[in-house]
Amino acid sequence: MNNVEIERKFLIDPEKIPFKLEDYEYEDMIQGYISGYNNFTYRLRKSKQGGKTEYFQTIKGKGYKLRSEFEINLSEKDFDKMWILCKDITISKHRYHVPYGGKILYLDEYKGPVKGLYTLEIEFDNEDDCDDYKPSYWFGPEVTYDSRFTNSQLAKNGLPKNYKMYGV
Repeated sequence: MNNVEIERKFLIDPEKIPFKLEDYEYEDMIQGYISGYNNFTYRLRKSKQGGKTEYFQTIKGKGYKLRSEFEINLSEKDFDKMWILCKDITISKHRYHVPYGGKILYLDEYKGPVKGLYTLEIEFDNEDDCDDYKPSYWFGPEVTYDSRFTNSQLAKNGLPKNYKMYGV
């Protein structure tokens, strides 16, 4: 397992997506966050795709584009025991896996309190490829370095103040 995540994140205007999301399978996800220490983010994730449900515990290091990431599978029983630690710091979304331009785009359509928000994440094998990547014409502003748009902050604080959502 590679314990480093290298990614970039963009806001997306759903009206500008050049394909139909309904043509792609998606995962239903709910993520909960546990107040961390030592600059780590602790996340629990339940992911349903097709008839399969999976459970994960993830610890992410400090950073934006490049950060450490450790993930293990959990049983449903262990997930349920730990979920109470998340309190109300949760977020839910559909995650579409879209092959596009030689990469897999992880396009998230958020539900609940941040419904209407769409983001796109792209993961890379190395920093050079990440830095050299040219976003497509339909991508919105890059928020890789904007901590307000991390899933943990969206779960804790909702949408940033003064943010005008696309299409809303």
